[in-house]
Amino acid sequence: MFPNIGFVPIIGPFPTITFPVTSMFIVDATVAEPDKDLGLPHNTWSRIEPIPLSADIRPALQATIADPAWFLCRQWQFLEFAADDGGTPIQVTFQGEISPLTRFAPGAIDANSPSRARPYSADTLPLETAVEREMIWSRHPRLVAEAGQHLVRMLVAAGIGPVGDAVLKAFPLNLPAAVDNGADTAGDEWAQLARGRVIDSKTLAAGIVTARGTAATLTTLPAGLTVDGASQAKTLDVLGQWILWFQDAIVEPDGAEAWNPRRLEYAFSAAGTASTGEVVLGAQQYADGTLDWYSVAGAVQSLATPATPSTPLSVPPGLPTPVEYAGKPADRFWEFEDSNINFGFVDAGPTDLARMALIEFLLVYGNDWFGVPLTLPVGSVFHVTKFTVRDTFGIDVDINPSRNTGATPWSVFNISGGRVPEGALFLAPTLIDTIESAPIEEVALFRDEMANMVWGVERKVQGISGDPYDRTSDEYQRAAQQQVDGPPVDAQLIYRLATSVPDNWIPFVPVPAEGSNPGTNPVIQLQRRTLIRTQPDGTRVNVQPYGMLLRSDPTQPASTEPQLRIEEEEVPREGAVVTRTFQFGRWFDGRSLLWVGKRKRIGRGEGPSGLRFDVSEKG
Repeated sequence: MFPNIGFVPIIGPFPTITFPVTSMFIVDATVAEPDKDLGLPHNTWSRIEPIPLSADIRPALQATIADPAWFLCRQWQFLEFAADDGGTPIQVTFQGEISPLTRFAPGAIDANSPSRARPYSADTLPLETAVEREMIWSRHPRLVAEAGQHLVRMLVAAGIGPVGDAVLKAFPLNLPAAVDNGADTAGDEWAQLARGRVIDSKTLAAGIVTARGTAATLTTLPAGLTVDGASQAKTLDVLGQWILWFQDAIVEPDGAEAWNPRRLEYAFSAAGTASTGEVVLGAQQYADGTLDWYSVAGAVQSLATPATPSTPLSVPPGLPTPVEYAGKPADRFWEFEDSNINFGFVDAGPTDLARMALIEFLLVYGNDWFGVPLTLPVGSVFHVTKFTVRDTFGIDVDINPSRNTGATPWSVFNISGGRVPEGALFLAPTLIDTIESAPIEEVALFRDEMANMVWGVERKVQGISGDPYDRTSDEYQRAAQQQVDGPPVDAQLIYRLATSVPDNWIPFVPVPAEGSNPGTNPVIQLQRRTLIRTQPDGTRVNVQPYGMLLRSDPTQPASTEPQLRIEEEEVPREGAVVTRTFQFGRWFDGRSLLWVGKRKRIGRGEGPSGLRFDVSEKG
């Protein structure tokens, strides 16, 4: 027996409790054989399972009012009687300064960023549009033809319809021959219909801009256009109105583009001026189409931003209010909670740490957060210089930004590092919502481990009209048009130097990065190569990409431009899919914005091409 052993009774419908017993104190106990070797000590585990008086838990949940003492106990468990020295905030006063973005530089952040920088204002253009925009008029002949038709309609409305024939004669749309082996049948038919029958509005617009010069209005007809004297005044007026519409119809870059083909992502930097000096924000990996404060970080490279005074901001004292959200747990026991939310039914596995941390935050710290409304202009960096909270005890406390100063620094809802003051908040000038078209170009990049290379498959590209067509039909068109001359081959064994791969499959092979040492510091990049296709007449041609996404310099022919190199980590085992789409939205002043932007998303894994060399097949 073990006399004088005490146990604490446990009452209530509690779950099973398991805990280790490491020691036990027994009164008047002695060691019977002190010299006996008991061996190594062993840890033991005891299991105590409380047995409730009833399996029904409804009485505990009903909270009947027949037992006031039970209610007092429950309020004590809810810590409603726990008194601490923390008073409720009743007044917030803070000061800061606003630094609007005044400079924008597309492209990677490097020593050449100041030379690429240009003035920027969030009042005229969203930041995402300034980043994503690319050349359209030179890559979409159908839009060029439609703009010319719009000019014809304006001339007819002005009563000078015959002038349209003169404009067409001076600026006809000439289209090159198609290079898609007859796969883009719709584009071929449109080109045959439009070639020489519609106005080349792009060339006409360039002529109008040259004739206008720096003047506000057009006083001279563009070179090559001849109009009789009776219609010349009206023609100048219509052309002046049309060029304003043409320049505002589509948003194009006024310099270099921000797309980085090596990373298949956008890179840019933007800057403003604060009291502490230049404020520079930069983004090296923006490709998801959603630009917000978390897309940028502090950058070190200056953009040579002209010094402009920042705007100080002093907010009158305000009353903070508790942060509310759907399903917030009740702050007090007597308060009814939202019946649509049940945190007890939240499914979370052992690895769902983020979900469990969120639930714990909502349940434990949900009533510890307060908010103060503040109106700020978009497209600016806001920096809080002083933040003071007064509580119900009349104590003023200065609040600093929430940050971790340990080995792993991090902060909450602010941007730091580089040329950004500590505790800065960026309010990105972006569109709330946009309308996105179907892809006009789509490329899938994935790994082929059997061939030891990466393939860039052009699924959709722009045809001769500028509209997209499916390149997967190229192979079917080529097979349907193929003709074999001479007697049929009757052989039991056929030897092939290499198996066939569709023309829209562009190979990328691993090569050492420029400047890397394969022996000491190996860095691998993926370089675009060409497949050699043998034509029925015996000639050989190099298969080149038709679209813009797999090009290193679209301003040069694909056969002479530098071979595109992609960083190896940009094509993971999941692969990647890159698209070009039209984007449409409206800005503050109601202006419509139309541009073409790129998007990158995760692919669907690896894929085999079937490429093999030195293959023997049965005939």
